[in-house]
Amino acid sequence: MQAFQFSIFSDPRLADLRDPNAPLHNKLVNDAFYTVNAQTKEQRRGRDVFEKNCMTCHNTPNVFNNLTNTEALGNGVRPPNFPTFAPAVPQLRGVKDAGPYFHDNSMATLEDVVDYFNSDEYNRSADGKNFPIHMSRKERSDLLEFLQIL
Repeated sequence: MQAFQFSIFSDPRLADLRDPNAPLHNKLVNDAFYTVNAQTKEQRRGRDVFEKNCMTCHNTPNVFNNLTNTEALGNGVRPPNFPTFAPAVPQLRGVKDAGPYFHDNSMATLEDVVDYFNSDEYNRSADGKNFPIHMSRKERSDLLEFLQIL
């Protein structure tokens, strides 16, 4: 199933990510940002903020592919209490131009998204309790600089 999803939805320029024998395969699998050129100090700090706060969900391959992990589910079998209509974690390539954001388009700007995940509302939620995010103004600004270049 995952191979089919890759063949339909993946950027053909990332073919090496799908082929374990390709020269760049290990580099692409182990460094989600190999193709991202963070040039400024703000962008580099933003990458660090992203890795600290966002990589739990937006990890490889979800940085650049909006796949869900279906391998453990098998053919039509769901674990007990598995959410039926949970939205997939979106890919982030070109995220600056992808608004409005969230499955219900409830966030107009990327700044709104970052502010939500940095809010008490998020941090009191089930996800926020498991994966809390607390950024300073500088970290927020650096993260937004980094997201602009994805």
